[in-house]
Amino acid sequence: MRRGDKGRIKSTKSSGNVFADLGLPNADEHLIKAEIVLAIAALIKSRGLTQAEVSKLIGLAQPDVSKLLRGHFAGYSYERLSGFLNALGENVKIAVSPAKSRKRARVELELAGQEDPTNGRLRPANARQREAFQPFKDLERTR
Repeated sequence: MRRGDKGRIKSTKSSGNVFADLGLPNADEHLIKAEIVLAIAALIKSRGLTQAEVSKLIGLAQPDVSKLLRGHFAGYSYERLSGFLNALGENVKIAVSPAKSRKRARVELELAGQEDPTNGRLRPANARQREAFQPFKDLERTR
């Protein structure tokens, strides 16, 4: 952010993809991987699993699970991240649909809702994603 003429902080509206806003190459790919990792984190939290338990389920060392959940996912393919979802008991479905134009063609991730264990109702996926990193926000405050 930078300050304007009268000392006000100027901001720029996001495109919805922070990776594109930062000018990173393959921004859509980074966003999809981040969304998959958020889904993995939400599943772990909703099931009350430890990183050690997750490491046994998905076949990664516990420190690698920790790194993955902290956003270090650049070395993982879609296929490998999808495999982690499968190992956690989730189905992964890939759908192809026509784009309005070639310029508007993109890769998107749509997460299905999940049953809320507290009341049995279906929660939308975006609520699961928002809740996924709440414990990590607390960690940041304590540093």
